[in-house]
Amino acid sequence: MGLRELKKTRTRQAVQQAAMHLFAVQGYAATTVEQIAAAAEISTATFYRYYCDKADIVFGDDDHAVVEEVIARRPPNEPLEDTLGAVFQRLAAELEADRDAVLVRVSLMHGVPGLQARRWASRQKTADLMARLLASRVGTDPDDPQLRLAIAVALTAEAETVLYWARTGATAPLASMFAAVLATIEPVLRIPITQGRPIDEATIGCGPHAERAAADAALSEGQRARARRTAGRRSAPAIETSRLPL
Repeated sequence: MGLRELKKTRTRQAVQQAAMHLFAVQGYAATTVEQIAAAAEISTATFYRYYCDKADIVFGDDDHAVVEEVIARRPPNEPLEDTLGAVFQRLAAELEADRDAVLVRVSLMHGVPGLQARRWASRQKTADLMARLLASRVGTDPDDPQLRLAIAVALTAEAETVLYWARTGATAPLASMFAAVLATIEPVLRIPITQGRPIDEATIGCGPHAERAAADAALSEGQRARARRTAGRRSAPAIETSRLPL
């Protein structure tokens, strides 16, 4: 990190620390941007170069940088549940290191009505980022319903775990709590990796059944197994003709 980036990082940290202190002491509504800037020893104009408003401090994009960094360092063919596990372990370390500020943030997110809509918008931005980063790793599209469902469930589990952790005093190991909740939702996170699996066109052939054959070839063994089980459950039971009255 260069000197310029280091200075920006330190300024952002100073603003965040000043804001969290003022929010905790005098309340969110009573705290102004001017007060935050003065406490951070910067001008109001400098504040607006880093944040749009005081709510922006509560919902910063710091987690996005962590998510991008962790995912970029993971093996390319790693199962989705392992990648998300690594992301959550890193987030746990970041949150525990900034425990006091996290407690203030959680209190604001759930206690200030005006921040509720902002909270969901921030969650959606994180989901979009993760979908974009993870889609190519599992060989699908960022809008794939199964991938979006897995991310939504994972982020909800993360948010609820952090809320419980904060409400119970933030003394339990957050990494262990994340690991336990990820184990619970693991079935939802099992998305087969299809990237890099070539389709044998000679086997598929041509004609009216070629399209269906190509689709089947693109499915993983796990997907085909689930499809067969589903078809079996939906099929009508066979009738034993030997028992029919003559």
